[in-house]
Amino acid sequence: MLPDRGRSYAVLIGTSHYRSPELPRLPAVRQNLDDLQAVLTDPALGWLDPAHCVVAANTRDVRTVYRALRDSAMAAEDTLFVYFAGHGRVGARNELFLSLADTDPDALQVSALAYDLVRDALNHSPAANRVVVLDCCFSGRVVDDMAGDVIGQLEVEGTYVLAATPPNAVALAPRGATHTAFTGMLLELLGNGLPDAPPLLTLGRIHQELVRTAIKRSLPQPRQRGTGTSQNLALARNAAKIDRSAPVVATSPPPEPLRRHGVRLPVAMVLLLLAVSLAVLGLFLWLESEIGRPYRSSGGAEFGGGRAVYSTSGRYVVDNVDGLVPVLDHGDRVIAMLGGGGDVSALTISDDGKFVAVAKRDEDEVKVYDVDRAAENAKVPESRRVRGTELTTLALALNRDATLLVVDNMVWDLRANRQIGELPVPESGSSTPNAVSGAAFHPTEPDVLALETHESTQLWNVRTLTPVGEALRNAPTLGTSPTREGVGDVDFSADGRLLATKGVLWSLERRERICPEVVDQHAVEALSPNGQSIAVRDGTVHGFLVRVEDCRRFGDRIPFYRDMEFSHDSRWLLVVQSEKTDRVSLES
Repeated sequence: MLPDRGRSYAVLIGTSHYRSPELPRLPAVRQNLDDLQAVLTDPALGWLDPAHCVVAANTRDVRTVYRALRDSAMAAEDTLFVYFAGHGRVGARNELFLSLADTDPDALQVSALAYDLVRDALNHSPAANRVVVLDCCFSGRVVDDMAGDVIGQLEVEGTYVLAATPPNAVALAPRGATHTAFTGMLLELLGNGLPDAPPLLTLGRIHQELVRTAIKRSLPQPRQRGTGTSQNLALARNAAKIDRSAPVVATSPPPEPLRRHGVRLPVAMVLLLLAVSLAVLGLFLWLESEIGRPYRSSGGAEFGGGRAVYSTSGRYVVDNVDGLVPVLDHGDRVIAMLGGGGDVSALTISDDGKFVAVAKRDEDEVKVYDVDRAAENAKVPESRRVRGTELTTLALALNRDATLLVVDNMVWDLRANRQIGELPVPESGSSTPNAVSGAAFHPTEPDVLALETHESTQLWNVRTLTPVGEALRNAPTLGTSPTREGVGDVDFSADGRLLATKGVLWSLERRERICPEVVDQHAVEALSPNGQSIAVRDGTVHGFLVRVEDCRRFGDRIPFYRDMEFSHDSRWLLVVQSEKTDRVSLES
């Protein structure tokens, strides 16, 4: 039988970009996460409530991933599903480590997710069924551990592990492929189904078919190990036995529609060339028809994916919409579509809403766009290295009149098209570089910038490159959001008296923390311009609002997937999900 929708949870972890040059990029992993989530939450195929699915993509901090895993594990009563795709590394004692974005191969114990932590979450979960799918090198070691006498704690009734490779084999990620080899086979199987199989595809049957396919394609053969009757648990309905013309009845609000990528319908392979041609034509027609049209009369836009940034003018931007960056007005009308494809790592918008800066992982420069002309206005090189380590730009900030641009710790004069200088980044107290994770200009002091790193936030005068006051220490127990890629949340209140950084809300006048009993245990996602509210993540895929005046929660729990951002007038909270952005009224 399928897992119980209301009592089951999933955590999908994947890393496609790494700071260490020893860990090559795996671009297909990002698509693995999106498409696996889509299959599991498809009402026709899957069983998972979207609100019960945490997607941890390119997360830097081990604690953040573990908290998300632990919270979902404790909430699951029927089935806990854990998936990882990325680089697997072997430690000094032959233990398996799952690499994250900040993983240092020479310091795996403190920078990678030890499989022992996954095992710990499994063992303490009340879930009747625990399923782990590992698409990484050396993942078969976990299977061998389960069979051995030394590591017996995984022998808990209802535990099942599906590994992409044997113990000492390397998982494959073909260059240019949409998915990694193993996950691609899994998605193809789930999307197409098996004509000769029962209506439900069990874990055991799925493993058999994956082995057959791997042998045919000369790929590493997946391994499995299950306790009790765990192999009889169904992972999905058999797509080959589903009548797509029949209505689907969901017991909870339907999830976002499954995007098709050629693995769901065999006919898509036959019509691939025609589909590509029509898609290119359709893109141009769609862009032309969307400009100026309101998307949702109730508020919100059919865009989503990553980060949202509001300007004081009411215009805002949302990143990672099929590689495009839409600029919208306060009525959710599209003003311009910027960019030409690629994976956005950071973006920002000037206060007047006239200029947008965008950094992408596959480009060596940051582009500044004139919104009203929908054209490039300037280009500056990215800050790609900090003390010899390759980095992805995560911090961009434009000053009020878009004459200054900060790219990580580099300050650029856009009028003169020259670099003013670099802001010093403090030495890290650990083996992980203390890289920049966020930046924001002061709303009333045009030359003052807040620069956030992993460990602290420092105010700087960017004209003179001198610090303003002492550094503000970030909360030591917090990292970044499990559903975002580590972009820091640096927000000033409109009067410049309050500053929200990584895990801390500061009164800059008193240099004191505000609401530490609430904020220090959670992650601040946004500070309202009027300084009256903060949006906070509670460690899962949900968020909540806190009233700054009395440090009390208010309103309903917010389904949060990617980012939260207050509107310029503090009346709305934007909630960015995978493929849309919703509004939550603060006045109701």
